[in-house]
Amino acid sequence: MSPLCERRGEGRARRRLDEASARVCDLPVEGTWSKMQLRSELLPPSDARLGELTEIVSDGYDRLRYDAPDDVASAMSRRAGIAISGEDLDGWAGSIDARAVAALLVRPPRHVLRTLAATHDELVELARRFMGLAGAEHLGDADWYMAVFDGNVLHPAGSSLAFHPPRGTRDPTPERVVEWATSYRPIQL
Repeated sequence: MSPLCERRGEGRARRRLDEASARVCDLPVEGTWSKMQLRSELLPPSDARLGELTEIVSDGYDRLRYDAPDDVASAMSRRAGIAISGEDLDGWAGSIDARAVAALLVRPPRHVLRTLAATHDELVELARRFMGLAGAEHLGDADWYMAVFDGNVLHPAGSSLAFHPPRGTRDPTPERVVEWATSYRPIQL
């Protein structure tokens, strides 16, 4: 095994597929650790789409100085192909940057995310990705993976279990987070 594929000693090593040699290695890929490929519908939207929506939101913010929020939101909705209310737009302006709003606009609601029916292995990979993502440049992706995870488990805490595990537990693994989230059963009334 090459030195690049040697295990890094940080407690729980995560793995990724080394594209060059097709061997499983313990190396980070762009700030994340990856073990498997996710289906395209589980992946965050493309940078091109986010860039397009960011531009639309920025233009909308500029227009809010001169036009009514409902008129601006209506024009933005037509341009983006996503329903945007004037009330939401008015609330976002000045408090949330355009890129963050674009990320919110492309995220489907939880009931739609549930229809993706992520498998156990996909849930583990989603947890790996949102637990391993660090830094502001990955915040949008971490939020996406957490939303998809939350939409595919019944536990009300969902992805928060990774950051606020049950008492007596420290540094949960992605597998353990999935176990907690999928073993939850709501009380039948």
